[in-house]
This record gives sequence, structure tokens and C-alpha cells, in this order.
Amino acid sequence: MNECRRAFGRMGLAAAGLFLVLPAGAARAIVPQDSTFFSTVHIESADSLSSVSDGDLWPSCWSDDGHLYAANGDGRGFTMVEPRPNPVYDIAVSRIQGLPGSLTGTTLTTRISQTWKAGEYNRKPTGMVCVDGALYMAVQDLAWDFNDAPNATIAKSTDRGATWTWNTSAPMFGDYVFTTIMFLDYGRNNAWNTFDGYVYAYGLDYNWRDSFDNTVADPTKLFLARVPKTSIQNRATWQFYTGDLNGNATWKLGHPPAQARAAG
Repeated sequence: MNECRRAFGRMGLAAAGLFLVLPAGAARAIVPQDSTFFSTVHIESADSLSSVSDGDLWPSCWSDDGHLYAANGDGRGFTMVEPRPNPVYDIAVSRIQGLPGSLTGTTLTTRISQTWKAGEYNRKPTGMVCVDGALYMAVQDLAWDFNDAPNATIAKSTDRGATWTWNTSAPMFGDYVFTTIMFLDYGRNNAWNTFDGYVYAYGLDYNWRDSFDNTVADPTKLFLARVPKTSIQNRATWQFYTGDLNGNATWKLGHPPAQARAAG
């Protein structure tokens, strides 16, 4: 253990990457190398905190009233009553309150968004954000066999999840591009975003995950988008990142251009 501590004590950090400062008299120095590190992801193998609820996915946001609002797929939400007479919903919206160890929830509605493609598709929530007291939820069409997600739209609630509105004439995003949408949350009521007036979101193409049987394409692109917080449901105001990976940002209105796509 002491040898490990001494080794870590000799570590230094350079702009070009990590290098090791060798003891005096060493024959040569180690040349700094550029780091290829990007990010890491950890997925829990089981519930971190159990509650009397049923469902999966659970995108959520921290509202201005201090409560957490979340949406589940394929479950009963917080309406479970043994021996479970309640139906299983493809989507349900709930309000969650309390502290770890004593969380309680109330399922508010299952009437949100719609499926756009004919055939065997369900509604699935993928992202939520609260902005200026309003809740926004991204909802996609997802095939019954979990293989493809061709369309997505964004619904809005101004009464803290009880009722939702959306454009019922057409989805906001289609053709399998930017149809799995995940909002970037900036704290309670998005209050930490004080710098530019935009709401940010990430999105995938084709599928929400690798295809189970490869009958449809796997997701290959990751998109970054932004939209003025006053027009989140206005498709024409969405902008897609066309800059580089070094922070030189440029944005383009409309359909995600090819140069906006970074390999996921």
C-alpha cells in the first residue's frame, strides 16, 4: 500500500496528457501522450432504491414545486393494488415525493402523446425537463418487439402533469432520426441554466438500443440539439450541433445535417 501511495504521489498532469515524474537519476522521461478517454457509463444491475411502483424507463425532472415528475413504460406506475387489478400501461406519468426510504408516488395520467406509425407500436417516454414551471416530455413510437423507433414528439403540461398537449397532426421528429430524445437537465425548474435561454437535448437515430435480431438498423449517430426555452414544441426552432469536438460550436436549424452526427 505504501509503495502505491508513493507511486501516485509521483504522478503529474500535463495539458497533453498524463505523465509520470521519475525519481532523480532515472535514465529517461516518459513522453506525454494524448488521452483517448471519452466517458464511462455504469448501469445498475438492480434497483438502487425500491418503492411501491411498477414499470421501466422512468425519465424524470425536478419541478418548480420541489417534486420529482417521472414517466414509466410498461407498468402500472404507482397505481399498484394487490392482486394488481390495474392494467399495464405503455406510458404513465407520476409525481414522486418524500425522501429516500420513504418515497411515495401518485400516478397522474396515462393520456399523453400518441403512436404515429400504423402497426404494432407503443408510446415510450425517453426524456423530461421542467422549464419555467411547465413540464415537457419526449415520447417515441417503439415497436412491440423493441426493434425500432421511427417517430417522436414532445408533449407539454402546464398543470404539473395532470393534462398534456401536443401537435396531434404529425410527429415532431420522424424518419428514424433524432427519435430517442433525452433532455439535459439543469437542476430544479432548469434554474441552473442561466447563460443562454436554450434547452439542450441529446438524440439517437434508428433505434433506442441495439436491434435484438438485426432486422432493422442499430443506432449509429448521436446528435446534440438546442431549442429556445420559449418554443420547445416548435420544430422549426430546433438547432443541431455542427461544430467540432474541441468546443468550436456552430449550429444549424432544421433537419440534423450529416456533419452534425457524431458516432455514438
